[in-house]
Amino acid sequence: MAEKAVALSQDSLDRLLNQLRKEYDAGIQYRQGRAKAWKLIEDQYYGRVKAGLPGRFNVPLPVMSGFIDTLVSKVDDAPYLRFEPRSEAYYRTNRKVEALWESVSSPNDGFDIESVDLGAKKLGAMSGRAIYKAYGESVDGFKFRTETVDHYDFSCDPMGGGAGRSSS
Repeated sequence: MAEKAVALSQDSLDRLLNQLRKEYDAGIQYRQGRAKAWKLIEDQYYGRVKAGLPGRFNVPLPVMSGFIDTLVSKVDDAPYLRFEPRSEAYYRTNRKVEALWESVSSPNDGFDIESVDLGAKKLGAMSGRAIYKAYGESVDGFKFRTETVDHYDFSCDPMGGGAGRSSS
């Protein structure tokens, strides 16, 4: 099936690019304030300390690492999806989707949802946000993949809409 190309006028393209730039800048500016807190938490978790005064020792105490690891241990169950049919007409469709999930989430072909989920939960405990990337690929047969996206590699719109978006 061929996709149709959509032609935009130069004015429409300029407006779209301007809106995109404003939303990206707003997300980066919002993230900068939070990144300071992330850095502090990560320094405490990994035991990084500032240089001490001459003749004094600056010994890290593993309080934050114990806190994060204990928190993650409480929520370390692997994700499980269950679909509820909206009506009886969707019962068979839901069963098929659940069967597909069970087949792609089993630990075969290098798919390991448990370790990806655990890594995302640890990042979420440190930053307040866990971000997953899920996709399928069809090289040598269908394979479902998930990855954890680091919070430093992600930008979002802090207001959930669009910065600088006009109402017209």
